[in-house]
Amino acid sequence: MESSGCAVRTVIPGDALYSSKEGYECGRGVYELRGFIRAARVGYVFLSEKTNPTSSKTVKVVEVLNSDGSFTYQVPFIGAIVTAKVVEISDRSAKCTMIRIEDTILQKGASFSAIIRKEDMRDDVKLDQFKVRECVLPGDYIIASVISTGDSYYLLSICDSRLGVVAVKSPSKNQWLSPTSYEAQSLGPRKVAIIPNTLPQINSLSINE
Repeated sequence: MESSGCAVRTVIPGDALYSSKEGYECGRGVYELRGFIRAARVGYVFLSEKTNPTSSKTVKVVEVLNSDGSFTYQVPFIGAIVTAKVVEISDRSAKCTMIRIEDTILQKGASFSAIIRKEDMRDDVKLDQFKVRECVLPGDYIIASVISTGDSYYLLSICDSRLGVVAVKSPSKNQWLSPTSYEAQSLGPRKVAIIPNTLPQINSLSINE
């Protein structure tokens, strides 16, 4: 499947693009909600056609891409898997700085601020049965999902078992630890990410001091 050569129009996250009941299908950079295909990122709408090999029916695929038709990420979008550094915690939330969107490492100075609310950290236990500091601590690197966009910050979630802490700074050595290592576990509990092959591995993260 190839994207069409011309962008249809520019959009921002949440814009309703086409009715999902009119033969349109989601591609990259979009999602379906309440009967409409919506933009999940800032970009340009591209339409292409795809033939179903079993039914021979042709469907129109909707995508939101960069102006040149590429799909490198310039800003976070709803549903994106991001890598972020925890910079501050409180009893109700953790403040983070995103450094990577999916497989795209952000250039220096292009980071985005984000917040993880306590209710978006764990869904396997009741809210009053755990503390924020038992999930993440300042300095931790996490993998999270973008669940909402805003003017000043993004909302992230690490509830999914695949999401959570992926790197912990050793206080005694100038190195990063796997959160499952003995030394990291001795520093306190974490909500550790169970990382499948499709997500960035700890040794592939671009971690700055």
